[in-house]
Amino acid sequence: MSVMDTALRESLKSLRLSGMLETLDARLAQAHGGELGHLDFLQVLCQDEITRRETVAFQRRLQRAKFEQQVTLEEFDFTASSKLPAAQIRDLGALRWLHAGESVILFGPVGVGKTHIAQALGHLAVRQGAHVRFAKTSRILAELAGGHADRTWEKRIRELVRPDVLILDDFAMRQLSAAHADDLYELVSERQGRSLIITSNRAPSDWYPLFPNPVVAESLLDRLINTSHQVIMNGPSYRPNMRPKNPTDKPTKKWAEISNPPAWTRRVASRELIRHLSRAEADLCEDVPEPSPLLSSPDAAAEWEQQQDLLRLLADLPPRQRQIMAWKYDGHSPTEIAEELGISPETVRSSLRKARLMLTARLAPREEREDR
Repeated sequence: MSVMDTALRESLKSLRLSGMLETLDARLAQAHGGELGHLDFLQVLCQDEITRRETVAFQRRLQRAKFEQQVTLEEFDFTASSKLPAAQIRDLGALRWLHAGESVILFGPVGVGKTHIAQALGHLAVRQGAHVRFAKTSRILAELAGGHADRTWEKRIRELVRPDVLILDDFAMRQLSAAHADDLYELVSERQGRSLIITSNRAPSDWYPLFPNPVVAESLLDRLINTSHQVIMNGPSYRPNMRPKNPTDKPTKKWAEISNPPAWTRRVASRELIRHLSRAEADLCEDVPEPSPLLSSPDAAAEWEQQQDLLRLLADLPPRQRQIMAWKYDGHSPTEIAEELGISPETVRSSLRKARLMLTARLAPREEREDR
């Protein structure tokens, strides 16, 4: 590297032109090879810097938007229901409503994709340079209520007014208190001329009874509804299409490709058991059922209660220990478990010891209480 190259790199660093710095070697090679003239070389370097800055700014806006998921309009399955207004939604993707300072209201039953569309429109706005903020309506109201408590309400309302697009998800879910209704009124009023995207399970005409003060309701909703594009999203729930597939679906379709079916079966069953235990509620011991043909004696009831108690204890173990305990309970040796899980037998034995010690520690106080 020549002295001139070193000086140039230092100058680019001082000017914070890291986009040029990252591509300098490649551009110099093109220039030395005769592919770029002097002006072309300078133009390409400037474009590299512009591209880097645009990318960084986009990532920063995307992070500040606080989307639950980064979804796009292109990913949405409009064929899931013929009742979806696909043409209207795609037209909203042109973002003319954003440039006009108008709002969008997406309403319909649960699971039809309202939140997906709202975030996708927000993502489009971010790509065009707009600042977006996504939040559940309940969280926004909680933030403003907290501002009353610690005297930061003015600061918090300014932060919610600042974005070009504010997305209020799950709007009008429940009856509003007078304080919440007043905060909503102030928020909508302050954002006059700035876009909102609202999702709701209720039609706008059903929002009025949720406000304790009819005057506030009329004033707020008149401003909101009459300047908004209303999209009725109807049809079956979109969520079943996103549901994780059964772990046996894909392998059973290619059963011939499974080299060791018994081992694969044990592995899948073990994973399902671990998932089941991981989803166990904190209180699994419900009321013991009365004796019945299926649970005919007090001994059977006690056994059922013990099984539920054991599930609760196992759910407290780390996932790996739960998995190994499940295999051990199924009659497999540490060597077999190690082979199936791809770990050493010593690791299996160590996990078993730790699991037994933890279970013993949990059971000891309980046995003492029962003895008393």
